[in-house]
Amino acid sequence: MNIKPFSKLIFIMNNKCNFHCKYCWPLKGDDIISEAVIDKALKLLLSYFQNSIQVIFYGGEPLFSFDQIKFIVDNLQQNIKKDCLSFDYHITTNGSLLSEKVLDFFQIHRFQVVLSFDGYAQNKSRKIGSYTDLSQKITKILNNHPGIPLATNSVFMPQTVSYLFQSIRLVVELGVKDVQIAFAEDCIWDDAHIQTLKSELIKLVEYLSEIYYEKDVPVNLFKRSEGKVGEGVSRRFQCMGGIDRMVVDHWGDLWGCFQFNEYFRKTLDPTVKALYAFGNVMDERMDFEENYRRVMPNYLKLRQSVFVTTENTSCFLCDHIEMCSSCPVYSARLSRQIGMIPVSHCQFQSLLSEIKELYSSYCSSQNISMEAP
Repeated sequence: MNIKPFSKLIFIMNNKCNFHCKYCWPLKGDDIISEAVIDKALKLLLSYFQNSIQVIFYGGEPLFSFDQIKFIVDNLQQNIKKDCLSFDYHITTNGSLLSEKVLDFFQIHRFQVVLSFDGYAQNKSRKIGSYTDLSQKITKILNNHPGIPLATNSVFMPQTVSYLFQSIRLVVELGVKDVQIAFAEDCIWDDAHIQTLKSELIKLVEYLSEIYYEKDVPVNLFKRSEGKVGEGVSRRFQCMGGIDRMVVDHWGDLWGCFQFNEYFRKTLDPTVKALYAFGNVMDERMDFEENYRRVMPNYLKLRQSVFVTTENTSCFLCDHIEMCSSCPVYSARLSRQIGMIPVSHCQFQSLLSEIKELYSSYCSSQNISMEAP
């Protein structure tokens, strides 16, 4: 199996974090990626990448490894002229370490920053007292650092879902143009919480449809991909691990997706590493291409049509398979088996599809009203 050029190089910088988010699944520690691991990884992997590369930094809290991030960027910048490469930098951060020095560095190198911010749920779900600090930093970045493309990611769990509408409205009104919503699906959502979620999303639909066309809406849940939202565009899920991306974790292990690293570190299931790790960059005997040919077929099996639910129902037989997207590793946090999808996830997918269609119909009616004489 030949290696097609990757477009995404992902570094897991550490497992260290100063927040205690209630829905956070990965184990924490004090491990930080070394310059030796970085150097080995870059020398090994860059020749397998396209000329235009997205470089993505995760943690833990990646800014605990700011010196190592600078080391990576400095090394990559040296390749721009030498190898005609270009780099597009991304980082996801809780924002607590966003100093002026860090922001200046991000602006110089045009980092795209995803700020983990739960709005009015922030103090309940992430860290008490962090709401005010993060709100001020959002305003500061938007006003003083226009060269930094800013996105936010808000995660809601059953205990905070009643804050969803007001929280997303807050972020939108702060001026963020890329507002991401996620849900802690690796916990139990009972019928009452699902109904609260539906109510909150309907309020969000009514609010957004009055002020945004579909193509301009800043909330990712309602953004167009192909055609209009709700038109039933087929996007049957195929795990992209190892296809367009390669991950280097802070121990030097290579994975097709960061979710596999997190799942392995939490479960310590040796089968996961045997099936989905491509080796370790510090292993002088490693044959990356041979490992790729051995491991990659396991990733290619991870597609929606072969998954089953926890009720032993085949996803292939589901009427909604064309619109469903189930990460097999994320789902395994609850089901405890990669490729087994919790039935609660099916409820989420069905509800989100319904809400997208509702938003599309609201926007259509608004457009008709504006066009009417």
